[in-house]
Amino acid sequence: MDGANSILNTVSTIDDALNQIEKSQNRALSPGISFIIRCQNEADNLRACLLSIVDLADEIIIVDNLSTDNSWQIMSDLAMVWPNIKVYRYQIKIPRPNQEHIAMVTTNNRNTIATYYNWCLSKATKYNVFKWDGDFIAIRKNLIDMIDLYQLRIREDRFALWFTGKTLFNGHYIRNGPDYYDEFRAFSLKNGFKWFDGFKCEYVEPYQKECHRLFINSEKISNIKAKNFNLYHDYWKPFKHQSKPIFLEQKNITDFKPGASTIDIRDTEDNNILMALENGETPSLVMNIKDHKYLGHQLESEMVICTVNYEIFGGAERLAYILALEQINKGKHVFFWDYENKSPVNEKILLTRLRLFDVNVKPTHFTYLQLPVEKLLPFVHNKGLHIVINNCLLYHWYWTKYLLSNPDFKFTAISHNHRGWVVDYLDKFQNQIDQVWTVNHLTMTAFANKSYFDRCHLLNLYGVLPNKGKLLKNKNMDQTKPIILYINRFSIEKGVIIVPYVLKHLKPVFPDLKLYVVGYGDKFSQLLEQFDRLNVSSMVQVEGYQEDTSPYLEKANFLLFPSLCTEGRPFVIIDALAHGVEVIATETEPLKEIVDDDSLVDISIYFDLQNNTILSMDDYPTSIYQNADKLGKLYADKVLSNYSKGFDLDLVESRFEKSKEGWGRLGSHF
Repeated sequence: MDGANSILNTVSTIDDALNQIEKSQNRALSPGISFIIRCQNEADNLRACLLSIVDLADEIIIVDNLSTDNSWQIMSDLAMVWPNIKVYRYQIKIPRPNQEHIAMVTTNNRNTIATYYNWCLSKATKYNVFKWDGDFIAIRKNLIDMIDLYQLRIREDRFALWFTGKTLFNGHYIRNGPDYYDEFRAFSLKNGFKWFDGFKCEYVEPYQKECHRLFINSEKISNIKAKNFNLYHDYWKPFKHQSKPIFLEQKNITDFKPGASTIDIRDTEDNNILMALENGETPSLVMNIKDHKYLGHQLESEMVICTVNYEIFGGAERLAYILALEQINKGKHVFFWDYENKSPVNEKILLTRLRLFDVNVKPTHFTYLQLPVEKLLPFVHNKGLHIVINNCLLYHWYWTKYLLSNPDFKFTAISHNHRGWVVDYLDKFQNQIDQVWTVNHLTMTAFANKSYFDRCHLLNLYGVLPNKGKLLKNKNMDQTKPIILYINRFSIEKGVIIVPYVLKHLKPVFPDLKLYVVGYGDKFSQLLEQFDRLNVSSMVQVEGYQEDTSPYLEKANFLLFPSLCTEGRPFVIIDALAHGVEVIATETEPLKEIVDDDSLVDISIYFDLQNNTILSMDDYPTSIYQNADKLGKLYADKVLSNYSKGFDLDLVESRFEKSKEGWGRLGSHF
C-alpha cells in the first residue's frame, strides 16, 4: 500500500474511530458477502487464511491491530493482487476480555471490544457480513455449500447464522469427537447488525432478538422462527454437534501465554490440550487430522502436476486437469509444469480446458511454471510442494540424478503400465514414493506384491467427466449405415496404419459408409496417401485436431480403436461409451475391463501385446506393416458383426455401466 492510502485506512484515537462509525451509518451497500477479519500477529496463518476465502468473498475487510510481526506486510501484499482485499489499521490498544473489558464498560470508557469490532464493520459495503478470524482456514466445500444453502450473497432479511469450525492444534491435531464453537458468525449489515458491549466482552443478542430468522448450520435443523429462543440451551447441542465445520482454527502454545485470559470452558480445554502436546503427550481428546475421513486433505501440500506438454488435449493432459480440479475444489493452489515449456499459450489453454469441467475456475487458482527441468525439482523441494509425475517423464535423466542425490525427496507417479521400465523405476526408488496412481485394475493387481502397494490408488475417471459419469442418451445418428470415428494420435503405436484397411474391407458392404478422422500426429501425410492408394478417400472426412469431440460422438455409432500398445483406461473410450457409441478395440487386459468381449479384436496371431514391451516406434516389428491388411479385416469383421445386431440403447447403457464396475473397491483416490 502507498503512504497516502495507508493514512486514509488508519485510525489512532477512539474519538476518530467513533466519528467514522457514525459517518458510515448512511453508506451505500450492495448485495454480497463481506468477511470481517480482526488481526494481531497472525503472520504464520494470514496468507493461508486469506487465500482460502479470497475467491469466495465479495470483499474482505482485514484490520491490523498493533501487530509486531509482518502481518501488515502480508495483507498489504495480497491486497495489491486481490482488489477485494481491503486493509486497515486500528492503532489503538484494545482491552482484553474479562477484567480489562469490564474496567472500560464500568467506567463508561468507549475504548471497548465492541467499538473496535464496529469500526471494522464500518468499512464493509455488502449486505451480509461474516465474522472471521486471521487464523481460520476455510474448509471450502462446506463454506461454499453453506453460502449457497442460505443464499448469503443475495439475502436481504434480518437474520443471524450460527456456524462452527474445528481447532487445529500445533498444525496436526483436532479434537477426537464432536465439538463446536458456540457463536453466531453471519449477519445482515443491511438490516442494522452491529456488536454490543456485554459485561465481559462483545455480544450480539440484542440484534438476534429482532431477527426474522435464526439459523443453525445443521442438516437436522436450520430455520428457527421463534424469537427470544435460548439457542445456547442444552436442547440445541445435538444439532450443533452435527454441524459441518466451516473452518479450521490454528492454535499453538503461544496462543495461551501465562496469564492469558480464557473466557469459556472451551478455551480452558484448548489450553490444557496444548500444554499436554508441549510436554510431548498426545491427549486422548485429540486425533491426527490426517486420519480424519473428511478433513485429512486440508493439510495436503500444494501440487505440481508434470507432463510432456499442455498444447494437446490428450489422455495424460486430461488426467492432469482432473487432478488439478480435485485440488482446486479442496481450496488448494495448483502448479502446472510441462517439459516443453510453451508459455504463455499454455496459461490460456489451461484455463479454457479447466473450465470445460468447472466454469468457476479462475486464473488465480493455478500457476504455470516456466522453469527448465534442472530448476523445477529444487523449486518443488524447497517449497515443500507435492509433485506428480506422469510415467512418460519418469525416465528422464534429471529425475534420476536428482532422486539419487536427494533421498529425502518424495514424489507421486502416475502409471497405467505394470511391466517394463516403469516398474523397474518404481522399484528402484520405492523408498521415495509418496503415492502411485493408476487407472486400471490390472496394474493395481500387479502392484499387490510391491512394498509400496499401500501407497497405490486407483483413480476414478468417470465422476469428473463433463457428463458427470452418466450416459448421454440423446443420440442423433443415422442407423442405416455405420458411421465410424477414429479419434487418436496419427502414430504407429495407436494403430493408425490399420485404419485405411478397415475401410477397404467395409467398402464392398457399405460403399456410402462415413469415417471421421480426428487427431494429430507424424503419420498424417502417410495416412492420406494410404486412403488414396486404397481408393477409400471419398468415404473419409479428415477433421484434424479438435478440442471438443462431442459433436462427432453424438452422430457416430462406432469408435475404431486399433491400438498397438497395452493402453491404460483411454478417455476417448470412456467418452464414446458415455455417448452410446460402440467401441471396436484391440484386445488387451486393461481394455477388457471396460469393453465387451464381443467388441474386442484379438491380434495376438500377428503381435502379442501382452508379452512385448514397445519403447519406441522403431521397435514395432515389420509384421505389423506386412499384416496391416489382415489386421484391417479383423476390425472390419468386428464392425460388421456388431452392426448386424442393431442399435439397442438398453444394451448400450448396460455396457457403459459395466465399464464403471469396480471403481472404489481398491481405494479409489477420488
